[in-house]
Amino acid sequence: MNPLESKNDSHTEQLSAKVSRLKNIAIDIDNETKEHNRFLQAMRFDFDTARSFLGGGSRHLGNVMSSGKGDRRFMCYVIGVTNGFPLKINAMKIENVSVDYNRDFIIRILQRIEYDALRGAVIDLGLNELLPKTISETIQQDDKFLRKMHKILLEYEIEEGELICSETGRKFPILKGIPNMLLQKVKTYIKISQIGNHDWRIRYETIIICITFIAVIYYVHAVKQYITRNIHISLFVIISLLGFLPGLHWYCLHGGWSNRFVQHFFPKLFVLYGILGIGTIVYLTKFPERFFPGYFDFIFASHQIWHISSLCAFIWWYVNGIELLQYRRRNPCHTLHK
Repeated sequence: MNPLESKNDSHTEQLSAKVSRLKNIAIDIDNETKEHNRFLQAMRFDFDTARSFLGGGSRHLGNVMSSGKGDRRFMCYVIGVTNGFPLKINAMKIENVSVDYNRDFIIRILQRIEYDALRGAVIDLGLNELLPKTISETIQQDDKFLRKMHKILLEYEIEEGELICSETGRKFPILKGIPNMLLQKVKTYIKISQIGNHDWRIRYETIIICITFIAVIYYVHAVKQYITRNIHISLFVIISLLGFLPGLHWYCLHGGWSNRFVQHFFPKLFVLYGILGIGTIVYLTKFPERFFPGYFDFIFASHQIWHISSLCAFIWWYVNGIELLQYRRRNPCHTLHK
């Protein structure tokens, strides 16, 4: 055989071997990235629906069923779910609230509602509201239908329940935890502020234990179904204002406003309740969405402002609690009256 031909054959064999290895590598890469390709396909939905991530923690059906189908698919992909939308709603307690009717707002929000999912939710919740299987252009202008949609979307509030993924059965609870945070705030404040008064600290901690027990019993479903809205509000207000009782007592024990220790820390208590008060007023008045319907559906809704004010209040409480603790360590109890 010609040496040149032999050399060419050798090069051809080497090249064939390299091509074969590259082909195998390409097959391996393709196998390893199939799931990623599926993810990229799923990500081709309308990215505008990502704004529903900013919808806050509202418990209204309107927020649960607004057009967030795309981001729900994205979230389902993370846990390997392909058909998890819509989430089923299991309500343990539903509250009826009064919200001003705004025809234009309901017409606009109908364009963003997954109507089939909403109709299914109404059936699952057992609401005494009959909805047509489909909605036409004519019925969307019917005032009777719009008022019914207003009631379903805005006046039924799920106080306690859970969202359930129909494919995996995973449950996402709908709960309220701010009252428990308020209890911890009062308990810690008493623990620090009454270090030098052992007897009073024991008395206040006993009161806190009793209130904690009442709050725990309140969240038991068998008991909670007999609690009215007025009792619920009264319990929340009592827990919220409880911090003033040991605060005023602490003010008197340290000689009132003439004490520099009191001058520094006592106003901080009013700042704390001022921040919480702003959030509470905004939440109860439904500002700003009541006065500017349709403009604050996703950002700066009253429920979001309420949670932001609560977060700011507890950050304020934490920072000043650390400062109070450090002050106590530098200035023992016997030096505070000087």
